[in-house]
Amino acid sequence: MNTIHLIGVDSPCLSAERLAVLGACGTLFAADRFLGLLQPVLAVHPDIRIQPISPVSEALWRLEEALAVSDVGVLVGGDPLFFGIGRTLCRKFGEENLMIYPAVSSMQLAFARFRIPWDDACFISVHGRGMDDLVHRIGNLAKVCLLTDVKNSPSAIAASLVENYGERAKAYTVHVAENLGRENERLTTSGLKEIAKSAFSTLNVMIIIRKKKTDQDILPRFGLLEQEIIHSRGLITKNEVRAATLHSLRFPDTGVFWDIGAGSGSVSMEAARMFPQLRIFAVEAKAEQIGNILANKQKFSASTLKVIHGTAPEVLNNLPDPDRIFVGGSGGDLHDILEKGSGRLKPGGILVVNGVIDKTRLAAPEIMYRLGLTVSMATVRVSRCSYPDNQSVELNAITIISGHKPSTQA
Repeated sequence: MNTIHLIGVDSPCLSAERLAVLGACGTLFAADRFLGLLQPVLAVHPDIRIQPISPVSEALWRLEEALAVSDVGVLVGGDPLFFGIGRTLCRKFGEENLMIYPAVSSMQLAFARFRIPWDDACFISVHGRGMDDLVHRIGNLAKVCLLTDVKNSPSAIAASLVENYGERAKAYTVHVAENLGRENERLTTSGLKEIAKSAFSTLNVMIIIRKKKTDQDILPRFGLLEQEIIHSRGLITKNEVRAATLHSLRFPDTGVFWDIGAGSGSVSMEAARMFPQLRIFAVEAKAEQIGNILANKQKFSASTLKVIHGTAPEVLNNLPDPDRIFVGGSGGDLHDILEKGSGRLKPGGILVVNGVIDKTRLAAPEIMYRLGLTVSMATVRVSRCSYPDNQSVELNAITIISGHKPSTQA
């Protein structure tokens, strides 16, 4: 098989060595902005064919045809193996059939322009990512570098961060490097609010740095206290019960979680902090509690949490199928909620009900069993005592009812 010569570009001209490599190829693939670099090759080898590298899906089959005849040259920006086409070409044609000539990546060049060390940065390509995913991932990082696209531009990303982070947005500094290495190169450093109002070239690299620690960085990932969570009149899942409930749910790293009758959203907040890639839907009918959930969402930067104001099971129809379900309150519709929930629950999923009153403790296990779930129960009794005054408080016993849906796997 012939060889693909994958060459990265980081300067206005190519070295003699790389021009010689390209001159030995029968076909060259490159973006329009690199065609000027090929003129020295074409002047000596006018018979070399030039093909566009975009769209990549079409370029791949053209490349396969050309490779059957001769060596092929591919010209791309920066390091082809760093969020580049290198991974795709290695997978399709076999790494043994590629020769790779890396250049300085646009991300590395951006850090150099701003004189920022980059060995402790996280790198994310936004191509194909949803904004909710981006907002949450960025919020967990002190230094992140983004390769943006037309839809997820620096201004759009900054605007979404401002909307989700509230006052916390002031803790971030943004650096945007546009058209790196070109005559119209531009460097911008500002806050999120200013970046959100600005316009940038489509060729850019975005660096976001958290300047200082916030209250969010001080709070634990797991173990939020009742007094730290905004709630009404003591209507909140108590610390010890919440811990046992979260343990019973056995969350996966990724997936979908329904928190039905979410109340203040305490279970959702803990889940969001512990599992940053989990998509969480907090369903609540009462307007007062919706206000609490929204306030807690902003306080704890729970950007993967979507608040659904409405009554279950009706509002569940438009939600994605869940991997986990927690029913903290049913509003008298326990049977219908469990029937709808178990039907939508993915194979191997878990449904948990906290039984506060006797009616729920008695009804939930029977309903879940008849719906085909494997049911287990645990009763949590909490006695709190302070020291040294030894004042004790007995909390109401809570029965945690867990239902496991059989997996389709053998």
